[in-house]
Amino acid sequence: MGSARIRARFRCVLSETADFFYKCDDFYNPENEVSIRWDDPVIGINWGIKKPSLSAKDAAAPLLADIQNFHCTGGYW
Repeated sequence: MGSARIRARFRCVLSETADFFYKCDDFYNPENEVSIRWDDPVIGINWGIKKPSLSAKDAAAPLLADIQNFHCTGGYW
C-alpha cells in the first residue's frame, strides 16, 4: 500500500438508536469500495464493545494485511 491515501468511515453507536449524517462529495462507486475488519489489531481502535451488530458485509471483511491488489480509480487507496 505504500504511501496511498485511505479514506475511512467507522461508526460505533452505544445507544439503542442514533441518527448519522455525512456529506458525500461524489457519486457512489462500488468498484472503489473495500471493507476492513472492525477489530483489526493493526489499526488498533478500542471501540469499547466486544460483540457489535454488523452487516453481513462488515462481518466478512478481511484484515488490512490480507487486502492485496486493490485498485481504486478515485485515488484514495
